[in-house]
Amino acid sequence: MNGWKVKPSRRSKVDVLINSPAQIKLSEVEDDRDRSGKFCVIEICGKARWVEEGRYYDVFRIKQEENKSIYLNRVFFYSTMEGKLLFGTPFLDNVRIKATVMKHFRGNKIYRLKFKPKKNYKRFYGHRQEMSRIYINKFEINNNLMDREQRKYNFFRDDSIYYVLNRIHNMVRPSLELKHLKKHFMDYLNKFCSLKFETFYKHRGNYKREKMLRNILKTKKLSKRPEVQEEVRKIEEEKESRRLNKYDPLADFDPVANECFIREHFYV
Repeated sequence: MNGWKVKPSRRSKVDVLINSPAQIKLSEVEDDRDRSGKFCVIEICGKARWVEEGRYYDVFRIKQEENKSIYLNRVFFYSTMEGKLLFGTPFLDNVRIKATVMKHFRGNKIYRLKFKPKKNYKRFYGHRQEMSRIYINKFEINNNLMDREQRKYNFFRDDSIYYVLNRIHNMVRPSLELKHLKKHFMDYLNKFCSLKFETFYKHRGNYKREKMLRNILKTKKLSKRPEVQEEVRKIEEEKESRRLNKYDPLADFDPVANECFIREHFYV
């Protein structure tokens, strides 16, 4: 009992940390920085970054003008003010980040040296990376983190700009999903797209048949058969009709129909 000491509990340490003068002073500072404890881990420029509201971060060059807004949709997970963690698979579909491009600049110069021994070869050069500084405005949470079935809008799927890229990026088994995409893409081509793209996908199976006919026509005996000549005539007429009837591919493009097609066929 002589050497026994009372160890301070973890709860007392947390209370001291929350009620410390440093935390009180930081809470009174008005610098538009969020100190509530919520944060996101996102993928940007091929790297995972920890971001918080009211702070700026330097990333590789972003193709956007200065003082313009961007949305960051690739959110790995999000931590709420209460400490609840929400993990994506691999990205969250109900959280996105609104940021502003503050400025574009070039990073510090990095010097490199190439040297080959016994070859009298030595090269010394530098490189400055193109960078952008972004300011995190706020985290936009859709429908208060409700279940997927109850949401009215889905940041991850309903955005027609990011939909295709996100869908391809998240394919776990592309060999199975690409068949499904190709099937419905064919229906879309037959309804809305031009003959040029329609024939490219629709008549890809005729390539082998045309190749066989070319080989047949090289032989004199087979080329004189009436069934071969009839098949060649059909192919030539089909090519001529396609050439005469082709028109602008964007003539029948309808963004409303495009979004309706995405909602109808690609939702899982």
